[in-house]
Amino acid sequence: MKTIQLLIGLSFLVSCQQKQNTPIKTEITRTSNYELHQVVHSKSLLILFPGGGGNSANIKQEFHILDIAKKNNISVLLMNFSGKLWIEK
Repeated sequence: MKTIQLLIGLSFLVSCQQKQNTPIKTEITRTSNYELHQVVHSKSLLILFPGGGGNSANIKQEFHILDIAKKNNISVLLMNFSGKLWIEK
């Protein structure tokens, strides 16, 4: 009987242990046109355009999304095309 109680107690302790979080691997690519924070094996991409003539550095400073996106396995593309995009018919 004590053996069964011991096994149940040990299995309970093992199942209650906090799982180790494996670090999420990201690759960062920077060019003059964009900055890509690519989460390895991500199936989602969030594209952010700066407003008011800004750039990718302004987006990171004003909009703290990179850590949240990384935790949720989402790659983020920060564009530098604010003043270069035009909508036409």
